[in-house]
Amino acid sequence: MDESRMNGSDLMMRVLCDGRHLQDRFLRLEASGAGLEVYEVQKNLADSGADATCSFGVELRGGRMAYSWLDLRFRRGARRSVTRVEVRDDCSLFVCHNGVEYSYPTVDDRILLDGPSPMFDWVTAVMIVGVADGEKWEVPVYVVDPDTGSIRRRLYGLRREGLCITIAKGLDPFSDSVIELEEGGLSPRFQRVGGYTIQWE
Repeated sequence: MDESRMNGSDLMMRVLCDGRHLQDRFLRLEASGAGLEVYEVQKNLADSGADATCSFGVELRGGRMAYSWLDLRFRRGARRSVTRVEVRDDCSLFVCHNGVEYSYPTVDDRILLDGPSPMFDWVTAVMIVGVADGEKWEVPVYVVDPDTGSIRRRLYGLRREGLCITIAKGLDPFSDSVIELEEGGLSPRFQRVGGYTIQWE
């Protein structure tokens, strides 16, 4: 991804842990036909030897919003990882991880993805929960591992109460996510994921 496109980002996430400011993540949201494309660049404040970019698209499929593609790029020291996922018309997944390609069959007619960024939780929550207070949903989500390129199907529980959306991922409570929305809209204001706090600006 060309990081120059992040100038004048639409959103920024400040990631904190125990009061320490660890990362800034800059997001650009772009309209694409009847859908949306999201681009993220991660900036570590400490010299951790790691950086990452992430992007994905969502579009209208069968009258519902769903993910259409995902691109993850990570660097940790000398180790680099590039993962690309594309959703085909039959909802199977085409995966290319570090040049190795494979297909992943699915059993769902709507594909929701999750990856190593809090923004997936927000986008998925908005697509599923919408604006109705008190709604509860259990939805299948395909989780992408950027280190191995593997995919796992998991059931997530989503619930909205007032301005808060809770996502229970059913694995480890440390991975669950709570998102607080801005008053009168669907824009995120605050998020907690395990021991991390994300301030959206």
